[in-house]
Amino acid sequence: MRRNTVREPSRAEMARYAGKFGDVFASAGLPRLSGQVVGYLLVCDPELRTAGQIAEALGVQRSDVDAPLRLLVAVQLVQRSIPPHSPTPVYRLPDARHRRELVRARLRLPGAVRALTEEGLVLVGDEEGAGRGRRLRELRDFYALVEEDIGRLRERVEAHLAEEERGRGGVPRPGPARGR
Repeated sequence: MRRNTVREPSRAEMARYAGKFGDVFASAGLPRLSGQVVGYLLVCDPELRTAGQIAEALGVQRSDVDAPLRLLVAVQLVQRSIPPHSPTPVYRLPDARHRRELVRARLRLPGAVRALTEEGLVLVGDEEGAGRGRRLRELRDFYALVEEDIGRLRERVEAHLAEEERGRGGVPRPGPARGR
């Protein structure tokens, strides 16, 4: 059994960990530095950090973290606030309640996109055509497939979130990814 001992990682260890998050973001076509910021905010203590502190920890210039922080705040992966009596904004990862709402909103996205593609088909009146109609049909059919599977995932996520809201905490850790 693994013992849960709290330790203070070194700056180098935290930077390496943040770098791994950056690699994951980059592999998904997102800015590497945005992933590094998320990775760092996961392991830093205290959880509130200024842009300057984040930049210093990641070994980059202060101005280098501006665009990644704006992106992360815009997509609600990071929260920005200004503490009382301070002109300097601080950043942190969203709290559990905010994260739950964000997940719920993201799970509704495929259905919303599919509905808009159907509206687009009505708009252009090109249900069988090769141009705009084809693009809309392809996207509609893709999101209909995604929406079908998301429905099952949504049920599992809602059950997990309801359990989390009751304060009993989560779901067992998943096993290794299938097919690998």
